[in-house]
Amino acid sequence: MNDENTTCILCGQPAKEKETDSGNRRYIVCSAATCGDFEITNRAARELGDNVERTNVLREMVSRANDNGQILDISIASDGAMQTTGIKRG
Repeated sequence: MNDENTTCILCGQPAKEKETDSGNRRYIVCSAATCGDFEITNRAARELGDNVERTNVLREMVSRANDNGQILDISIASDGAMQTTGIKRG
């Protein structure tokens, strides 16, 4: 699938989105300097909803991961907790 123009689910700024993992995940490239590039499962995106506190924390984590040359992967663990993993770029 080609990149689609969208709005970042973490900060609301313009972004590009690409489906990955057979449509189970989205790779987001956000244009905001205070956000960044990350990958998120569809389940995590649904559960994130409009939770401003959680999106603010994740946005900061995405920015830090990008500063360290990583992409933050956001998903839901088997116990239902949201989890993050930094993945090396490249």
